[in-house]
Amino acid sequence: MASMRNVLSVAALLAVAAGSAGAQQNYPTRPVRIIVPSAAGGGTDTTTRLVAAKLDEFLGQRVIVENRPGAASIVGS
Repeated sequence: MASMRNVLSVAALLAVAAGSAGAQQNYPTRPVRIIVPSAAGGGTDTTTRLVAAKLDEFLGQRVIVENRPGAASIVGS
């Protein structure tokens, strides 16, 4: 549950940052990476990929989801 909250918090921050960057040019200029500290195929990964797809459309920039499981989620954190 805490992981889901983290994913949604990141998505909200990116949406706010993109909305407030209206006067600036082409933000973000590089692909956005979201690190998921769990194995691929789990609930957190699936939810993050759904959010990433919407962010990709919204930002007009590629959003990449990377899974970094291991060491009790310390590697991804």
